Amino acid sequence: MLNLYKNINNNNYLNDYTSENKKRHSLTIRIVICVLTILICSFFYCFNINTPSSNVVSSLRLENGYIWTAPSVVAEYNFAVYKPKLQYSAEVQNARDSAQSVFILDAFAEQNSIERISSLIQKLSTNDDISSLYNYISRDKLKKFIALEPEVKKREIDKLNKLLIPYIKSIYKRGIINITLDKLTANDVITVRPAPNQEYSINRANLLDKQALSIETQIFSYNMFDEHISNFLGELLYKILQSNLIYSEELTKRNANLAEKSVQKTLGIMRKGELIVEKGDRLDDDRIIKLKSYYSNRDVQNQEDYTFLNILGNIGNVFIALSLLFFYLIIIRQKIWRDNYQLLLICVPIIITCFLGWISYQYELVYPDMPLEYLVILPACSMFIAIIFDSRTAFYSTVSMALLLAGVRENDYYIGLVMLFTGSIAAYSVKDIQDRTQIFSAIIFIFVGFIISIFSISLERGFNFSKIMPQLLFALINAIIAPLLTFLAIFYLNKYSRYITTDIKLKEYDDENNPLLVEMKQKAPGSFEHSREVAQLAQKCAEAIGANALLAKVGALYHDIGKLNNPEYFTENKDIYMYKDKHSLLTPQKSAEVIKEHIKYGIENAEKNKLPQQIIDFIPMHHGTTLIKHFYNVALNNAAENDNSTVNEEDFRYPGPKPRTKEAVIVMLSDSAEAVSKSSNDLKQFETIFNGIIKERIFDGQFNESNITLQEIDKIKTVITEEIKGKLHTRTKYETLKKDKDEVNEIVNKK
Repeated sequence: MLNLYKNINNNNYLNDYTSENKKRHSLTIRIVICVLTILICSFFYCFNINTPSSNVVSSLRLENGYIWTAPSVVAEYNFAVYKPKLQYSAEVQNARDSAQSVFILDAFAEQNSIERISSLIQKLSTNDDISSLYNYISRDKLKKFIALEPEVKKREIDKLNKLLIPYIKSIYKRGIINITLDKLTANDVITVRPAPNQEYSINRANLLDKQALSIETQIFSYNMFDEHISNFLGELLYKILQSNLIYSEELTKRNANLAEKSVQKTLGIMRKGELIVEKGDRLDDDRIIKLKSYYSNRDVQNQEDYTFLNILGNIGNVFIALSLLFFYLIIIRQKIWRDNYQLLLICVPIIITCFLGWISYQYELVYPDMPLEYLVILPACSMFIAIIFDSRTAFYSTVSMALLLAGVRENDYYIGLVMLFTGSIAAYSVKDIQDRTQIFSAIIFIFVGFIISIFSISLERGFNFSKIMPQLLFALINAIIAPLLTFLAIFYLNKYSRYITTDIKLKEYDDENNPLLVEMKQKAPGSFEHSREVAQLAQKCAEAIGANALLAKVGALYHDIGKLNNPEYFTENKDIYMYKDKHSLLTPQKSAEVIKEHIKYGIENAEKNKLPQQIIDFIPMHHGTTLIKHFYNVALNNAAENDNSTVNEEDFRYPGPKPRTKEAVIVMLSDSAEAVSKSSNDLKQFETIFNGIIKERIFDGQFNESNITLQEIDKIKTVITEEIKGKLHTRTKYETLKKDKDEVNEIVNKK
């Protein structure tokens, strides 16, 4: 940050046109931000997972319970009545889920398993090639079996030969599949193909996957054999028995596709001349389905033209919705419009709102009974913009966001109205917020806004309590999370952003116990008292013209922190340090340089103490590019005495920049007024000098880069005069101090 304010000796250290500032105020980047915002929002308008509806259908209020106020509709042609998207999609999904899974029969699996089991049993009885059994039976269990008495061992082998083969055949008759049971479709039956042109069905309840097979063989072993055999038989069977039913993904998908094609898309046919809906009828599901089908059929022949025109129309709709906000920023809030960083902070919530509206609309297909649209965090976005900027900007943003949300959700008038009302309440509920805890009081206001709008719309549609309850529940969730999300966003913005400072953050610096102010009170008490009085004046002036009073006050408190470095060179501290006028030992040029250095040191001190950029801006802007007149006049007088010397006016001007905000102008005038008031107890003399200073500032173009008006300057002058008048009346007059205008100007310019 400090690199923006360096090189005081060359008067270029406050050059506003660094590469960083060029990007921040670049017209090209501003246009890119606006165009991208329009295009991204248009994407959510144009591209829906659901089949795009007719232009006519999307413009109608086809809501269950709504009274049809348009003329009666009679079919002009025969048309098919299509099932609602949700119903058809559900039936398709059910058909696919119910399609039978297909398996290929491995006819050799059973015989191979029996042969391998028989071979192993033979080796157990003869103790031949025992090592080959280690692949199936653990060494310890096998050794225990071999160590049995010959008679016991023979009895167990005979039992194995008698029971095992029939059991294996019964297992294969049920079927061993090579996938887990949970991967099968919902159908209770599977299809088995022993040959390409043959198939039969098996009940899935009889099937065994590997997990079920393990349990089945363990139960069989422990029920039919003693521990000498059961210890290893279940493990042996699990390893040897191989799947005889091999899952075919290709054939299963083919079955699912056939099942999907078997689902009818239509409910029936309406004949030409049949009445679809009569004026005054209350819409129900049947009438809504017929109306949608009737108007959708009109667009079938012109679908290609409609799609192209629809995209253009959607882009136009987005542009209109956003132009309300953009025109407001261009005309009323030029400071925001010219700052790409601030413009981006407004555009991002708009894009988020469109995205969440788009998501809620897509998922209506999956969760038709859940009013997901009430989870769109538009109230949180409105609160965020209101806290960062102001309630008026938040209201215009809310209007644009509500219009876009309604459009993204296929002209959902009701949710647009609900969010417009609730978002506006959310924005104004945090007006002039200066405490984080105030954010959470918005929960009540937001939820009340939802309740009023939801009940109003429900009464129009025909009161349905079962539909209202889910809407209220989701609205309550939104009302609770809105302040939480806003608080989180504000927290990270205050922590990591250099260019945006909320009133909540500013409030932390409105504290005279701040280490920087405490140090100033100790090292430069005169300057500290001066800053306090300027802050009081600035606050009252800002309130009078509707500017940010807290920003003006805090900016004034820190505007002279550069005087910490050389406090004895400034008039208000000279008596405290009991020094003679040190400027008498310097040339006018050097004195002017010393005076200007309090700007450089102020920015250094602010940077060191990590003050926000908005506060730092007051340090160079409260002097603008004004002339240090006293030392300039001294230099001119010296030059007149020495014909060979020249005076460069720029050497005696502050480097700027000029004030760019109303608050900076207020601090500039309050600073001058407070300095003048210290030099005289005479109100008329103060008014004369102060009016002259204001005129000089105007003619010098010091206010040209701010959006302040002459009317507002006049209000500031009135407030300051009234405040100074009150102080002069309360000041004890022990002696009349006579000073001419040049002496007063010397005091002002030294400050």
